[in-house]
Amino acid sequence: MKKRVYLQILLPVLMTLIVLSVTNYFIVLSQKDYQSRVAERLLQYSERVAGQLADAIEVAESSGIAGCTPAGINLLRTIRQKNKYIDDIGIVNGNRILCTAGWGTLRSSILLSSPPYQTPSGYLLYPVRKDNVHLRNPGTVTIKHNIAVVSPALTFANVLNVNPDFYIALAVRNGQKQLFSLGKNYLALQATSGSPFRISTRHCSQIRDLCVTTNKPDGGVMSLSWMLIFLLSLFGIITGCWMVSLIDSALEAKNSLEKRFIRAVKKKDFYIEYQPIVQASDRVVVAYEALVRWQDRYFGRVSPELFIGLASRLKLYQKLSGFVTETALDEMQEHLRRNPSLRLSLNVGDNEMNDCQFLEQLVSGCRRLKIQLQQIKLEITESSRSESGLIAAFCQRAREYGFNISLDDFGTGTANIEWLTVLDFDEIKIDRIFIANIDDPVKRALLVSVVKGLRGTGKPLGHCCK
Repeated sequence: MKKRVYLQILLPVLMTLIVLSVTNYFIVLSQKDYQSRVAERLLQYSERVAGQLADAIEVAESSGIAGCTPAGINLLRTIRQKNKYIDDIGIVNGNRILCTAGWGTLRSSILLSSPPYQTPSGYLLYPVRKDNVHLRNPGTVTIKHNIAVVSPALTFANVLNVNPDFYIALAVRNGQKQLFSLGKNYLALQATSGSPFRISTRHCSQIRDLCVTTNKPDGGVMSLSWMLIFLLSLFGIITGCWMVSLIDSALEAKNSLEKRFIRAVKKKDFYIEYQPIVQASDRVVVAYEALVRWQDRYFGRVSPELFIGLASRLKLYQKLSGFVTETALDEMQEHLRRNPSLRLSLNVGDNEMNDCQFLEQLVSGCRRLKIQLQQIKLEITESSRSESGLIAAFCQRAREYGFNISLDDFGTGTANIEWLTVLDFDEIKIDRIFIANIDDPVKRALLVSVVKGLRGTGKPLGHCCK
């Protein structure tokens, strides 16, 4: 019972976790794919910008610009017009910009922040100072030799054309210099690496010293509204309850009497009880009646009338009967051999009488165990539905082999008189209804009448009781 209660609680909880986990998995896949596509777009754009900056610097150097002369500034303006990703280009001396294509010769040179970051290719990268009025902020100044190229961060934001709900950053490969960032950086910094809701990507250029990283700490189901999370949880609970119902149905089917009986027949989970038959005159046990019993772990002790009827309906009676005969002979063989006058009673029903192999198999079993055939008594109940002719033929064959025939529970059916005239039997067992409360005058008179009638058959009358 406790296991069932645990199952009813645990399974809905487990299914809720599974539903949320599966949903989270697919949402994370979708969001990660989206972040990767945005990162790839930014990386490709960054490669084009970096390539254009490098080309502009190379053209300016190869043009032989000597200084901030009108001719030199005009040449810088020409280079700027041909490169759309360049915001400005100028000439530097140390960490100061002396003139640019946009501003011409500066009255006060532009001081760049120190120290710069140097790329593997020899470029120096300076961030644009916030107090600068000539260069667009935020942005980056790229310098090689005496040429400086300015690229604003706004260019990268424009190419994304999205307002991402995740953090995205463009930086050099080793991460020491960040060129552009956008999104919820404060959440990204607080996220733990082992969180199932965190989505991180990293894409690096094959031709430039550039990498784009993305980070979304509140991905998966955490990005859904609380109402959707509630509905998913409710779906998991309902699914879990449905599965509990299915499991209960399966367990009930498994533990149904029919299923357990079929399993018991396969495993031979039956046993035989031997009811002694005592001769009333001297109280000596003259026979044992073999009675099949079934003690089931789930249903307890099952009534023989119930499971024998099941055996007939499920066409398993022959196996059950074979078990009873084989087990009884095997367990009683030593007692029967030691006491030749002892009898073993076996109940015989319609199935045995309709089975042409039953008597032959019984004879074979007795001979194998060296049991005398006359020690076996076959009890035929009056409740048998077989025709009297079939029963008579069975009794005749059994007596020819040497078996004893007993009419069991005589007086409970409707075929009494006919059976007495057509059946060849050795013994009649009067039903207990005739001897219960024998002190009652009516019952005593009825019993005397029955006994007088039986004497007319010519069969010897004994006095035995169970």
